Amino acid sequence: MLFPSTMLHPRHPRYGVASVAAVGLLLATPASAQAASAPVPLGSAASFVVLAGAGVTNTGPTTLNGDIGTFPTLTITGTGSMTVTGTDHHGDAVTQQAKTDLVTAYKAAAGQGPTSPISGDLTGKTLTPGVYNSAISIGLTGALTLDAKGNPNAVFVFQAGSSLTTGSGSKVNLINGASACNVF
Repeated sequence: MLFPSTMLHPRHPRYGVASVAAVGLLLATPASAQAASAPVPLGSAASFVVLAGAGVTNTGPTTLNGDIGTFPTLTITGTGSMTVTGTDHHGDAVTQQAKTDLVTAYKAAAGQGPTSPISGDLTGKTLTPGVYNSAISIGLTGALTLDAKGNPNAVFVFQAGSSLTTGSGSKVNLINGASACNVF
């Protein structure tokens, strides 16, 4: 799930994985992923692929398919190697409302469970629908596969105690009906 201060969300079908430092995936707190998870109501935050509170740092070639914004810290570094197909709402009223809606979404995501524990780097793992939790940070330096097992409504919720850090070239593969719109 997302932290209230930062969001990286694959809301759009042409989601590009960002190698953005200090960016979280609607991440929320550990327990069994086989439990049914529910979609998270994103409100006006739904159009954002990056929604931050403490600024954004991009560390390499990154394509972001959707809106970006940061508030109250307005700093975005590394834009020279960043392609954004949406709008940069950088501190405007749209970003501020999206941040309010993000807090609501965060609370909804954090309240889901029971959860399955995860730890460290998720590269090379295949996960099925459910709620996944790490007491510390989550990393992704390669490919993670999310398998919906034929259910196009399958939901994946990730909760992290601190942060999500993605490496350059990392990606999330969606298989067997998994949809980017159902990954939080």
